[in-house]
Amino acid sequence: MKKITKTRTFISLVVLSTLALLVGCAPQKTGNVQISTQKKEDTRVLKQIEKLQEMAIESFRKDLLTTPDKENAYYFYQEILRLDPGNQSAKRGLERIVERYLAWAVNAAYEKQPAKARSYIARSSLVDKTHPSIGPTLKQVQIINESVFEKFVFNPGPVLQDEETIVRLGSFIKNRSIRPRCRYLISAANDHLVRKIYNLIQLAYAAKSEDASRVRARNQISTPNRIERWCHPSF
Repeated sequence: MKKITKTRTFISLVVLSTLALLVGCAPQKTGNVQISTQKKEDTRVLKQIEKLQEMAIESFRKDLLTTPDKENAYYFYQEILRLDPGNQSAKRGLERIVERYLAWAVNAAYEKQPAKARSYIARSSLVDKTHPSIGPTLKQVQIINESVFEKFVFNPGPVLQDEETIVRLGSFIKNRSIRPRCRYLISAANDHLVRKIYNLIQLAYAAKSEDASRVRARNQISTPNRIERWCHPSF
């Protein structure tokens, strides 16, 4: 009887041990393998996103916004969003592409290149046609194209030297009606001269109008010294 009891006990222990392995140990081991694989996949995706981010930033820096094919900032940001649809950095990158195209469109309009301006706006729409700045920029470009444009070029030196030039400059500034209002681009050899010309424009404007608002002007360091003016009722 003793022998039979020991044998049964041994068999029971073997059965219990086997069940423990099947129920407890085996699933834990499988779970660890799955977690490890997922971590490796996440790490791989993160590295891929980081690399795409670097490539997008570099392309944007070089103004490769939507060309050449598969080597531009737009493509790289789209790839990031394919891997991570909620990636805020990539979404902001696409916004910056649109904003740069719209800025180029306005500059092209001021440079009397309406076709190029329209092209930049069209490209911005391809990136994100819902961007809220596209409509206002299109309107701004149309106004610039419809504006009365005039340019005054004077002496190439770093200062306003002769009285005749100052008189001619003053006449150019004053030779306009209060309406429509005007916007100016001041190009001069140095910052001091830019400020001096702007002050002359501001004084001339104040003398003809009770409106104390400041004249809207852009400036650049460039020669020959010149003033460019766009006038439109909408300004």
